[in-house]
Amino acid sequence: MLEFLYSTGCRIGEVEKINIEDLNWENCSAIVDGKGSKQREFYFTTECKVWLKKYLASREDSCKALFVTDTNPVKRMAIPTLRWALKRLADRGEIEANVYPHRFRHTSMHASSLITERR
Repeated sequence: MLEFLYSTGCRIGEVEKINIEDLNWENCSAIVDGKGSKQREFYFTTECKVWLKKYLASREDSCKALFVTDTNPVKRMAIPTLRWALKRLADRGEIEANVYPHRFRHTSMHASSLITERR
């Protein structure tokens, strides 16, 4: 999830809505329903693709959501759960900075240079 947020710059509400089938593995991209009901395409790095594949291979559920809870029944992570999971990961990594989803949007690698490289 960390690599995904960092490499895509997606808003947390967009991340919540992404399904596995939305990912285009060949182009390392996806189309999301963003703010204001606008669709936009985003790209993720090859490193992110590797982490996503590992994460998905470790799952034993049939939920279509990209990020799911680790409790039964397995279900799509809601925004508060995504925020909590991110905070928990930051605590485990002993990161002292305040970690929140929108911070990744401002520091992401998804800048226009990455989009230009894919064309």
